Formats: sequence, structure tokens, C-alpha cells
Amino acid sequence: MSVDLTEVAVAIIGFNRPDFIRMRLRDLEQIVDKFPTYVSLDGPRTNRTEDIEAQNLIMEMLNDSKYSKVKVIKRNANYGCDKHIPNTIEEILGNHNFVLIVEDDVSVASQALLEMANKMIANENEGKINPVLGISSLTRNGFGVKNRWRYSKYFTAWGYGLSRAFWKEHLSVQSEASVVEVVDDLMRESKVWMELSSRRQEIWRERLLRGNYDYQIQQTLFAKNIETVTPVFRILTNHGHGDARASHTKFGQPSYLKEKVPESNYVFHSSRIEKNRLLLLYLHFLDSNTWAGDGIFSVRGRTFGFRTLFRRLFNKKSLNR
Repeated sequence: MSVDLTEVAVAIIGFNRPDFIRMRLRDLEQIVDKFPTYVSLDGPRTNRTEDIEAQNLIMEMLNDSKYSKVKVIKRNANYGCDKHIPNTIEEILGNHNFVLIVEDDVSVASQALLEMANKMIANENEGKINPVLGISSLTRNGFGVKNRWRYSKYFTAWGYGLSRAFWKEHLSVQSEASVVEVVDDLMRESKVWMELSSRRQEIWRERLLRGNYDYQIQQTLFAKNIETVTPVFRILTNHGHGDARASHTKFGQPSYLKEKVPESNYVFHSSRIEKNRLLLLYLHFLDSNTWAGDGIFSVRGRTFGFRTLFRRLFNKKSLNR
């Protein structure tokens, strides 16, 4: 399927990491003249000259003639990602029907972005507003079969595409969320929320109250029973783990992201996998225990989960000796 790429904008989200911006621009060199492309920079922190110096280096890169079509959104003040990124989405969707958000530490090939753009437009043609992700817990396709799109209950900020129609729904939910007293009031019509265990609901209640923009998008998905569309085998990766400059990924890179994405992952089969219930259950289990982080074996933040319980038990035994 061919797409009108002028409908789909790509936004590279950055701040003070010129090395990462340089890598993202190289990733997109093949399509920067086809997609409307933006670099959105959050403003420097107060009295932090290193932020200004880093952004000057980024602007020097963007002055290269090969990036002449790249548009720059530069904030004067430091908003932080939970305000900066939604503002960028809002601004770009005012001019385009779709936006692909790529943070500066997310490595994504041009072909992967094309596949995600195709899927977003196909969704709209079917009357669907599902966000499109590039993440999955599986990397290597050992059987040589084509990758496929599937549905998931979860959202991640590690490379994704949103439509103007979804964002309109999201803003409506967030407006309602600002006046309800408890999260459960917002979830009164959510089948997905009711299917979550009480333990998972408790995890998400705490997260949704934090105000993180990606958790707010997850809140909209829960409240409106909207699923994301994500591949069976991931088509991008996150290289920001362990970087001292990171906002949310200062911890080490998860094992499922360490393997390089093979080019075969960019070839998609036209059908989805809804009929293979065992495979879908397995993938849901992996989502929950990896990038969604509300599983039994692995939970983001390590506030729940078997590993945390075992560690606490071991520490108690050590203290009692």
C-alpha cells in the first residue's frame, strides 16, 4: 500500500544530547525529503550552560544543507518531557493527520517508519484510531516467517504513531480526568480495566496519578477500550538505558532490547493473528512482564513482582543472621 507521506509527520524529540540527535538524523536521511520532519527541542534548564552548549551543537547540525527541509521547534523554557512532548504532538497534529514520535534515544530504520505510517493510514481507512507502536518483547524471527501486526492493551513511548482523531479523544478523556475524584470513576465503562486483576489495578492507579504523559495516554486507552497496534517482532529499539542524561531510563538496557533488529522484521504479512489464541496469550504475557511492566515476574519500578519479594525475603534472612 502506498501512502501520502505528507499526511504523516515525523518528530524527533530532543533536549541536550547532540550525539543521539545526530544518530536519529542519520536514521532518517533516506526519507527526510519525503516525510515532513521536525526536531523538537525542550528549552535549557535554568543556569545550566551545558544545556545551551548542547543545543547549539544540535542547531549547527541542522544547518547542514541536507537537513534544509527539517523544521525545528525550540522551546524557550524547560518544560520537561511530560509537557514538552504533548505540546509537540498538539502542534504537529494541527498541521498533519498523523505524527510519528521518535525520542532521540530510539533507533528506528526508515523502513520501520514507513511500515508504521502505512498501518496508521490503513487504520484510518477502516475507521480505527488505534495508536501504532514499533515495540515488542520478541526480536528474532527464528522461523523466517513474515512479521505481523497484532493488538495489545498497552502503550509505550518508545517509538509510536498517533492520529489526529485519537488525540482528540485523548484530550477529551484528560479533560474528564481532571475533574473526577478517583481513577475508577474514569474507568466506569472500561472492559479492559475490569479485566485487570486487583493487583494490576493497584499498580496502574498509582501510575496514572503521577501525571506522566505516556501514562495519561494509557489512561485514555483503558477508559475508552482502545488497543494499540504493535508488531509480533519489534522494529525499533531504545538505546538510552543507562545514560546519565536520561529522564526515565537511567537503569540498564533490558535483555529483550539487546539483540539487533533484523531487516526481515520490516517485512509484514497482510493478515493479523487474532485466531491464534495461544500465541496472543503468550505475547500478552510478554507485554505485561517487559515493556508494560505490570506483570508478576517483572514490574516497572520494582514495587511488585516475584523478584522483589524474593529480594526482600533474602534481605530479611541476611539481617536475621
